[in-house]
Amino acid sequence: MNELLLTATATELATLLKSGELTSVQLVKVCLDQIANCDRSGPTLRAIVSTPPEKDILAVADRLDRERAARKIRGPFHSIPIILRDFINTDPSLGMPTTLGSYAFENSRPKSNAVVVETVRVSDQRS
Repeated sequence: MNELLLTATATELATLLKSGELTSVQLVKVCLDQIANCDRSGPTLRAIVSTPPEKDILAVADRLDRERAARKIRGPFHSIPIILRDFINTDPSLGMPTTLGSYAFENSRPKSNAVVVETVRVSDQRS
């Protein structure tokens, strides 16, 4: 199933989530495992600069699973994980640096989130 998830489109993932064959928590764990296997060890691609703390990501996924169970679907891609490039400003409270792909910006601390981040967060916080 993991291979299927890693090559699935967002629409295919949404179908699996809707049918109950997959939970958001399971999907996030597969994504985090893939990052660990290919980015941190193995071929060490270093394509992913950082992820928020795992406990935070899993807590959000669990909340979204509970919403789905209560039939509170936010949209067609409810609980599909996304990746933000490290040149998109993220507030330090999110636990992800904005490095612009350079060690020179390793300790940069944007004053606020980029509009795209706020848009995703606002939709994430709606019930």
